Amino acid sequence: MQYFVLYDPVTPFDKEKKFAVIRRLFDNQKISLRDRTTIMLTHDFQPVIDFVHGRFFNRFGLTTPVRAKWLQNEDGSVIEYDIDKEDLINVVELTRQVVCDNNNSIAVRIVNLRKYLELTEPNFSNDPLYHVL
Repeated sequence: MQYFVLYDPVTPFDKEKKFAVIRRLFDNQKISLRDRTTIMLTHDFQPVIDFVHGRFFNRFGLTTPVRAKWLQNEDGSVIEYDIDKEDLINVVELTRQVVCDNNNSIAVRIVNLRKYLELTEPNFSNDPLYHVL
Protein backbone atom coordinates (compact mmCIF):
# COMPACT_ATOMS: atom_id res chain seq x y z
CA MET A 1 0.00 0.00 0.00
CA GLN A 2 1.31 3.47 -0.87
CA TYR A 3 1.03 6.46 1.42
CA PHE A 4 1.78 10.08 0.56
CA VAL A 5 2.31 13.04 2.84
CA LEU A 6 2.00 16.51 1.31
CA TYR A 7 3.08 19.49 3.38
CA ASP A 8 1.31 22.72 2.44
CA PRO A 9 1.29 22.13 -1.33
CA VAL A 10 -1.17 24.95 -2.10
CA THR A 11 -0.71 27.77 0.42
CA PRO A 12 1.53 29.98 -1.78
CA PHE A 13 -0.92 29.98 -4.71
CA ASP A 14 -3.98 32.04 -5.60
CA LYS A 15 -7.39 30.37 -5.62
CA GLU A 16 -7.27 29.29 -9.28
CA LYS A 17 -3.85 27.68 -8.94
CA LYS A 18 -4.88 25.99 -5.67
CA PHE A 19 -7.80 24.42 -7.48
CA ALA A 20 -5.58 23.29 -10.37
CA VAL A 21 -3.00 21.72 -8.05
CA ILE A 22 -5.56 19.93 -5.89
CA ARG A 23 -7.54 18.79 -8.91
CA ARG A 24 -4.39 17.35 -10.50
CA LEU A 25 -3.41 15.60 -7.28
CA PHE A 26 -6.79 13.98 -6.65
CA ASP A 27 -8.57 13.82 -10.03
CA ASN A 28 -10.47 10.55 -10.29
CA GLN A 29 -10.55 10.82 -14.10
CA LYS A 30 -6.76 10.94 -14.66
CA ILE A 31 -3.64 9.39 -13.19
CA SER A 32 -3.39 10.91 -9.73
CA LEU A 33 -3.18 10.03 -6.06
CA ARG A 34 -6.70 8.64 -6.12
CA ASP A 35 -7.12 5.29 -4.37
CA ARG A 36 -4.02 6.01 -2.28
CA THR A 37 -3.91 7.14 1.29
CA THR A 38 -2.76 10.75 1.15
CA ILE A 39 -2.26 13.09 4.04
CA MET A 40 -2.18 16.75 3.11
CA LEU A 41 -1.11 19.07 5.90
CA THR A 42 -1.99 22.73 5.41
CA HIS A 43 -2.36 26.03 7.20
CA ASP A 44 -4.81 27.19 4.54
CA PHE A 45 -8.40 26.35 5.38
CA GLN A 46 -9.93 27.69 2.17
CA PRO A 47 -9.27 24.41 0.28
CA VAL A 48 -10.90 22.53 3.15
CA ILE A 49 -13.96 24.74 2.86
CA ASP A 50 -14.06 24.59 -0.95
CA PHE A 51 -13.14 21.01 -1.67
CA VAL A 52 -14.29 19.05 1.35
CA HIS A 53 -17.43 20.80 2.45
CA GLY A 54 -18.30 22.96 -0.54
CA ARG A 55 -18.42 19.89 -2.81
CA PHE A 56 -16.42 21.95 -5.32
CA PHE A 57 -15.10 18.81 -7.06
CA ASN A 58 -18.60 17.54 -7.78
CA ARG A 59 -19.20 20.43 -10.19
CA PHE A 60 -16.50 18.94 -12.42
CA GLY A 61 -17.59 15.31 -12.19
CA LEU A 62 -14.85 14.42 -9.74
CA THR A 63 -15.92 11.91 -7.14
CA THR A 64 -12.74 11.29 -5.18
CA PRO A 65 -13.80 11.08 -1.53
CA VAL A 66 -12.13 13.73 0.61
CA ARG A 67 -12.25 14.02 4.37
CA ALA A 68 -10.67 16.61 6.64
CA LYS A 69 -9.50 16.22 10.21
CA TRP A 70 -7.68 18.38 12.71
CA LEU A 71 -5.11 17.14 15.18
CA GLN A 72 -4.80 18.03 18.84
CA ASN A 73 -2.17 17.09 21.39
CA GLU A 74 -3.93 15.80 24.50
CA ASP A 75 -1.50 14.96 27.30
CA GLY A 76 1.14 13.74 24.85
CA SER A 77 -1.23 11.81 22.60
CA VAL A 78 -2.21 13.12 19.18
CA ILE A 79 -5.97 12.84 18.73
CA GLU A 80 -7.68 13.40 15.37
CA TYR A 81 -11.13 14.91 15.03
CA ASP A 82 -13.36 15.19 11.97
CA ILE A 83 -13.88 18.68 10.59
CA ASP A 84 -17.62 18.96 10.05
CA LYS A 85 -19.34 21.44 7.78
CA GLU A 86 -20.64 23.27 10.85
CA ASP A 87 -17.03 23.84 11.98
CA LEU A 88 -16.19 25.95 8.94
CA ILE A 89 -17.33 29.36 7.84
CA ASN A 90 -15.83 31.38 5.01
CA VAL A 91 -14.46 34.85 5.64
CA VAL A 92 -17.28 36.60 3.74
CA GLU A 93 -19.95 35.03 5.92
CA LEU A 94 -17.88 35.56 9.05
CA THR A 95 -17.36 39.27 8.41
CA ARG A 96 -21.08 39.68 7.62
CA GLN A 97 -22.01 38.02 10.92
CA VAL A 98 -19.62 40.26 12.87
CA VAL A 99 -21.04 43.38 11.18
CA CYS A 100 -24.64 42.39 11.98
CA ASP A 101 -23.98 41.42 15.61
CA ASN A 102 -25.00 44.33 17.87
CA ASN A 103 -23.05 42.73 20.74
CA ASN A 104 -19.77 43.65 19.00
CA SER A 105 -18.26 47.08 19.55
CA ILE A 106 -18.84 49.67 16.84
CA ALA A 107 -15.11 49.68 16.03
CA VAL A 108 -15.10 45.90 15.43
CA ARG A 109 -18.22 46.18 13.29
CA ILE A 110 -16.77 49.03 11.18
CA VAL A 111 -13.48 47.21 10.57
CA ASN A 112 -15.39 44.12 9.47
CA LEU A 113 -17.76 46.15 7.29
CA ARG A 114 -14.75 47.55 5.45
CA LYS A 115 -13.35 44.02 5.02
CA TYR A 116 -16.77 42.77 3.88
CA LEU A 117 -16.85 45.47 1.18
CA GLU A 118 -13.33 44.47 0.04
CA LEU A 119 -14.46 40.85 -0.29
CA THR A 120 -17.82 41.41 -1.96
CA GLU A 121 -17.61 44.56 -4.08
CA PRO A 122 -15.56 44.26 -7.31
CA ASN A 123 -14.77 47.99 -7.39
CA PHE A 124 -14.77 48.56 -3.64
CA SER A 125 -12.12 51.28 -3.81
CA ASN A 126 -14.51 53.44 -5.88
CA ASP A 127 -17.27 53.17 -3.29
CA PRO A 128 -17.51 56.35 -1.16
CA LEU A 129 -18.68 54.26 1.80
CA TYR A 130 -15.40 52.33 1.68
CA HIS A 131 -13.39 55.55 2.02
CA VAL A 132 -15.50 56.72 4.93
CA LEU A 133 -14.89 53.44 6.73
